[in-house]
Amino acid sequence: AAQIMTIAISNTATSGTAPSPTVCAGRLFSGDYGGQNSRPFASRPSAISFDYKYVQHESENFIVNVQVIGAGAVIGEGHLYPAGNVSDWTNITLDIEYTNTAQKADAISIEFISTNASGSDAWEYDQSITYGGDKTARVHGGSILTVDNLEMVY
Repeated sequence: AAQIMTIAISNTATSGTAPSPTVCAGRLFSGDYGGQNSRPFASRPSAISFDYKYVQHESENFIVNVQVIGAGAVIGEGHLYPAGNVSDWTNITLDIEYTNTAQKADAISIEFISTNASGSDAWEYDQSITYGGDKTARVHGGSILTVDNLEMVY
């Protein structure tokens, strides 16, 4: 499983008084960091399916974006904004709608983002998290999305 978290950082302090923090939504995506968000993929799935858990901060939702690309243009896509806390593993299927049925696929982009919020309300000081199964830490954190068993549906 992969765990994605919204977190606030500041280069001037790490305590509860950190001024002007930068808030960054956790982001898991296909592709290369600093490069393309897509990966070569010569197939056209009708959907993606995955299991997830979500620890919601305030009224946030997480985001899932899928784009199938052909000849440099988006030929199919799907977007999902599930709402609320989900404490038990839950399976969800995201349909991909194709707008160009003639173009062959050559790449796919899949992106999970831990929150749809931005700004100071997207996190809280001194949040306790558990990671790696048995490790704990205190962080300036927000929503936590955990994703597992991603598969293409045909």
